[in-house]
Amino acid sequence: MVKQLEHYELTERIKQVNGATWWRGWDSKLERDVSIWTIPATDPRVLKLRASAAAAANLHDPRVLRVLDVVGDENLFGVISEWIHGVTIAERVLGRAPLADAEQIIQSLIDCLAVAHGQQIHHGALTADDVVLTSSGIRVRGFGIASVINEPFGITEDQADFSAVGAIGYAAVTATWPLLTNCSLPAAPTAAGLVALPSQLTPKLPNCWDNLAHLTLPTVNPNLNLARPIIELNNVFTAPKSKFINLPTIDLPPSTISRSGLIAAVATIASLLIVGSVLVFSSLSTSPTTNSLEDNQTGTDLRNELLPVAQVSVIDNENEPKLIPAGTVFSVAAGQAIQIQLRERRTVQRIEIDLTVAGVNLLAQVTDAAITEKSDVGKLGEISEAASTAIVFGPRFVTGNFLTIWVEVPGGGNVQISRVAAYGTPS
Repeated sequence: MVKQLEHYELTERIKQVNGATWWRGWDSKLERDVSIWTIPATDPRVLKLRASAAAAANLHDPRVLRVLDVVGDENLFGVISEWIHGVTIAERVLGRAPLADAEQIIQSLIDCLAVAHGQQIHHGALTADDVVLTSSGIRVRGFGIASVINEPFGITEDQADFSAVGAIGYAAVTATWPLLTNCSLPAAPTAAGLVALPSQLTPKLPNCWDNLAHLTLPTVNPNLNLARPIIELNNVFTAPKSKFINLPTIDLPPSTISRSGLIAAVATIASLLIVGSVLVFSSLSTSPTTNSLEDNQTGTDLRNELLPVAQVSVIDNENEPKLIPAGTVFSVAAGQAIQIQLRERRTVQRIEIDLTVAGVNLLAQVTDAAITEKSDVGKLGEISEAASTAIVFGPRFVTGNFLTIWVEVPGGGNVQISRVAAYGTPS
């Protein structure tokens, strides 16, 4: 049976991000394909998403995929926007040569964002997966939606857009992703503790690409100023081009990433790395509740390497650890933690948790020995007021034998966990 949200059919589930679901849909009144993002009607982000979508609906630029409608019922709230047929920059460059018209594409993106900023509207979560290449030019999706659904990274939305221009330009000429934000492209390699310059990955590039990276990417230049008008970035391409200083090239590791992609991240202190992913507990099957929109999934962001788990426990600083039986939903009380013991020492990049309620605070640590108290030792990351799917990670990778995720429920009581996934790589 086809799922309905008012007169919109949810025909194909594309992916899930932070408790939100992206669908290809069908507008039965106007008989056209649409893009639909849904979140639970009880999600605390509903009001913010409604206001953000309303503002974006008034953004007029032919390069923007417009917000068309907001709808909802007792179960779901949805934002409807235009659907476009085309290939994203990430899909186009993966495993292929750099974009021949990359300069034209990035200049068009700069102009599009400048128009939006002039109307006090920002994207806030732009990646190479959001810029679609069509025969008539680029189309940008996610205005009014992406910044609410994705987790914040500690910078303002206009600063995020400024940095995203450089990251998308970087991706267009290297087929890798240089920021911590989620993108289906593999993580860019590093050199001397910083993300490599584009010319180190793709020889014979004009100097404008290295200059753009220096101006926009904190993973390349930690001291840059992101609080600048985005239109200034056009100067990178209008300045005289010359050969950049010859730097040693870096060989990229082989890529086996599928179209559905990999959630990847870049750490400024990491050495050359492609993030592997692991499903520690997957869809613990005896959950008392079932998502009625689980069928028709056509994409997933999880792939790759299994972290070798020895056991999983619920711990606190007063009682003995309680082992969690495999295949069951389990409860964690405020002040307790989930502790995952690995069979061997591993480098951990991120942890993903499915919660039965939203609004929980989480802090993740990775240590060589078991711990019973929360601290900053081996801190991987933290998140406040997590959505029903919480993703915990930070600016660096951490290596150890134990993963400990501390749970704080602001209102007290317990929270049920239906899935824990950890992502990492051999140390």
